[in-house]
Amino acid sequence: MSIILYIQGRNNHFTPHQSAWVGFAATLSAKNNSSLTLLVRDLSVEQATRLGSHGANKVVLLEGLQASYDLNTVAQQLAVEYKAAEGILFLFGNDPTSAALAAMSAAILNISLVTGIFSIPKSFNPLIIDRKPFSGKIISSVTIQTPEAVLVLNAGVGETKAGITTPVVDAKIIESVSDKGLQLESEQPEGGKQLLNEALRVVSGGRGMRGPEYWKPLEELADLLGAAMACSRPVSDEGWRSHHEHVGQTGKVIAPELYIACGISGAIQHIAGVNGSKVIVAINKDKEAPIFEVADYGIVGDVHAVIPALIKALKNGTP
Repeated sequence: MSIILYIQGRNNHFTPHQSAWVGFAATLSAKNNSSLTLLVRDLSVEQATRLGSHGANKVVLLEGLQASYDLNTVAQQLAVEYKAAEGILFLFGNDPTSAALAAMSAAILNISLVTGIFSIPKSFNPLIIDRKPFSGKIISSVTIQTPEAVLVLNAGVGETKAGITTPVVDAKIIESVSDKGLQLESEQPEGGKQLLNEALRVVSGGRGMRGPEYWKPLEELADLLGAAMACSRPVSDEGWRSHHEHVGQTGKVIAPELYIACGISGAIQHIAGVNGSKVIVAINKDKEAPIFEVADYGIVGDVHAVIPALIKALKNGTP
């Protein structure tokens, strides 16, 4: 009996969110008295071994898939591996590719699919687990009358603990089969920029930035913090920033360790996309802005004065 977790690497490396998911899966397997097997792709043997050391007993490295591949081939192979490992729960991350594969795998295996997972099940047979639907606005409890299920984990779930296991690593070659009706192509961000859903720190700007010509200080702040850039929907709609940077209910849902909202009022749609952040810092000259209701730290002031001051403090090493 085994817990199975699927991980897809990026540039032959795993992300902090993914290592935390392994930690969560390891806790889950310990609670259920089962082993943990990772199914990984796009990782080197060294990286797969390091990822597995966060709590896995075994790592199956799926090789042979190209940058452009069909989801059906992957889902079919994942189902085979799940059955071979005598899977009891099949875990996926909430990135777009993994979420799609989760749904397909659940259909192939004919078992239930539960998304928005953020906590350990209250019971394993029947499976009773809490989830956060509607962009995390509520918590609901789901009961499944069988022990098996496919679970999609929220970003920010789990705790990273490296070096706690020494997993067995097994490499398998997969032959891709063309399925042009359902094909996924992977694109890397330009200039080595971080992906929003993988970044641990995010600096975000809203309409209070006044225009695209005022964005340089925000980019400098992000560089100093090693953060990814983001924006609110009005900013992307106006064409000030790329739609790829839009966070919110209709954009990307993120859960970084630090989220800095600059000149963002905090409409409910925006909050729905960032309320998984561990620490939210808000900078806004309107002290009544809704963003302050969810912020852990707030600065009431003009972003065009506050951001340069923050940059200066960071460069001078001021606490």
